[in-house]
Amino acid sequence: SEGADAPYVPLPSCWASAWLETGPDEVLLGCENYLHAAILRPSERRIVGEVDLGSTLEAGSFDAEGGSLYGVSLWGDARVRRWRWPDGEPLAERLVGPFNWSALHVPELGELWVSRFLEGRILRLDAETLEVRGQIPLSFGLRALHRDPVRGVVWAAAAYSGRLWRIDPQDPDRPRSWALCGQTRDLDSDAAGRVLLGSDCGIFAVDAGPAN
Repeated sequence: SEGADAPYVPLPSCWASAWLETGPDEVLLGCENYLHAAILRPSERRIVGEVDLGSTLEAGSFDAEGGSLYGVSLWGDARVRRWRWPDGEPLAERLVGPFNWSALHVPELGELWVSRFLEGRILRLDAETLEVRGQIPLSFGLRALHRDPVRGVVWAAAAYSGRLWRIDPQDPDRPRSWALCGQTRDLDSDAAGRVLLGSDCGIFAVDAGPAN
């Protein structure tokens, strides 16, 4: 069955990987294997539309105004891409190589940060042109990026080394680091500014205090 009473939402021809909120009851779902992104209405548990991006979207980020969508693909595309939202018109792209796991808009710097899985670095790109501005070396297996809106800091995690970093966008070359047990994957934060993460050893909440 489909609709509000269904236990799941059918996603034919889409291996869903990206989950980006676009409104109070609307989510953009990116697919690993499909050049269209699906628009989900969670309260109704159904797909209400598609956006043709011309590329797979495995991870993405919106800018602060919501007028630009950025996307990367781990396997299928070696480019970082920027589209106008909501019509999906291509605005910029940059060839950076494969194995890009996350994309995060950092409004304080007007940059897009991309996690390079094999290199273990954050690639810093101009948010408009996608030109490379610099890099932040961390460790192999760099995966998740998350911006804490409470304290304005960026968190990064490496899936294999189990390390967690807190990065102040105003001082990005001096990240703080923690060693955690097991593979660290997705990141989130709560209203108190604590970062929340899951690993092989459980769920952690880390409170690192103010950015400065």
